[in-house]
Amino acid sequence: MDIFVGAIVSLVVELIKKITGAKDWLATLVLILTSIVAAGLYSYLVSAGMWDKVVPILVSAAGIYNLLIQKFEK
Repeated sequence: MDIFVGAIVSLVVELIKKITGAKDWLATLVLILTSIVAAGLYSYLVSAGMWDKVVPILVSAAGIYNLLIQKFEK
């Protein structure tokens, strides 16, 4: 599951970099802060027993977005 969390962090950081135009040290700072927040959220969800319920919802939402919504946006 660590790969899943890392992939989400990477996507969020890329989105933030595109929106803000962050480069070099600012992009690194955004990456570090996003990683810390994601690690804290992941630890909380695992310890609370909610991770097993949240992951299928996120995967389903990503699949629907990629398969349906993006095709209709074009």
